[in-house]
Amino acid sequence: MRVRPRPFGPPGPVPGRVLAAGVGRGGVVPVRRDDARTAGERRPAGARAASPEPARLARQGHPDEPPRRRCLGRPPVPSLARHDERGGPPEGRRPVGHDPVVTATIGESLAGATERLRAAGSETARLDAELLLGWAVGADRTAIVAHPDAPVGADAAGRFEDAIRRREAGEPVAYIRGLKEFHGLAFSVDPRALIPRPETETLVDIAIGEVMARLSDRPYEAGGGPGGGGDPIRIADVGTGSGAIAVAIAVALRHRSVTMGRHVTILATERSPEALQLARENAVAHAAADGMRFVEADLFPPVLPDDGAPLDIVLANLPYVRSDAIPGLPIAASFEPRAALDGGADGLDEIRALLARLPDVLAEGGVAFVEIGADQGEAGPLAVAEILPGWHADVSTDLGGLPRVLRIERG
Repeated sequence: MRVRPRPFGPPGPVPGRVLAAGVGRGGVVPVRRDDARTAGERRPAGARAASPEPARLARQGHPDEPPRRRCLGRPPVPSLARHDERGGPPEGRRPVGHDPVVTATIGESLAGATERLRAAGSETARLDAELLLGWAVGADRTAIVAHPDAPVGADAAGRFEDAIRRREAGEPVAYIRGLKEFHGLAFSVDPRALIPRPETETLVDIAIGEVMARLSDRPYEAGGGPGGGGDPIRIADVGTGSGAIAVAIAVALRHRSVTMGRHVTILATERSPEALQLARENAVAHAAADGMRFVEADLFPPVLPDDGAPLDIVLANLPYVRSDAIPGLPIAASFEPRAALDGGADGLDEIRALLARLPDVLAEGGVAFVEIGADQGEAGPLAVAEILPGWHADVSTDLGGLPRVLRIERG
């Protein structure tokens, strides 16, 4: 007896023979199942998307690609008989005489979608298709790539078709999926805030290193945790947006036995109330809200928390794209808040405003880390020298060797 493979995506108890469908410019076109062919197209190993400038949009790889994890052997097929919101029979108990409608295989769906996205101008068409199909069927990208012959259920095919149409119109993959992987975590994203960029992980890593270095100077607690004495290290994430920086730091410190609230506190500020709410949602989703405060403010609140106690570490990823460069950005950027991108005539307006406030909020021995564009490696330190004479400034590079983080300390 021939065993028919189960489809990716939720089953739909619809009578009739099993069909396949080609995914092309005209949408889903039914054909006989035994006429379907597998595309099996693979993305070349190590292939990377072009990195458009300004640097805020430049990246290594792809803005929606999950962090790569080492995988040994061929991964198992995920659960294929998924239930949608309408419900459905349990696995192995489908109604007699009913088969799930099957559209194209994974390979066929990816081939058709890749062709459409490439024609629409996507430089990462194959990767876009893989991420969106994984989202549509509820499986990770690894499973999608590993099982090109698996059929796709009709409901999942409908979601995939809608996602491809949105991507053809230029909408970012992260907004379509509603999430973005950043620093090993999945963050909810939507047009309330800028999509976190991979290069910003450099800022997070530097901040974590700074915190751990400061805690290492304190005696360890009996339970093995660092930083047993003194006041907590006070951090501010200025212009938090989706909260990705603050939450990623809090989670990373938790994994290092650092107790938020006792050893470290984080103040997350944001002028947009909508973006601030998104940051709160992400903090709660990652159980990182303890020890964090969310304040609607332009840069800093009039009075800092804890009776105005100064900050030990200030972090900022403020808008730094030149105003005249905005129209030349990829169309995906038009879906993001312009206020989160536009840094004025030379891209440094918001950064200069931050520098002017540092003497009032930064503690003696404190430090600020500010993300900058790849073309601002010289202009950033010059702005510090102009606004904060006598202070020290240097620039760290990202994994691509590009200027990325401006470090600022009192002289």
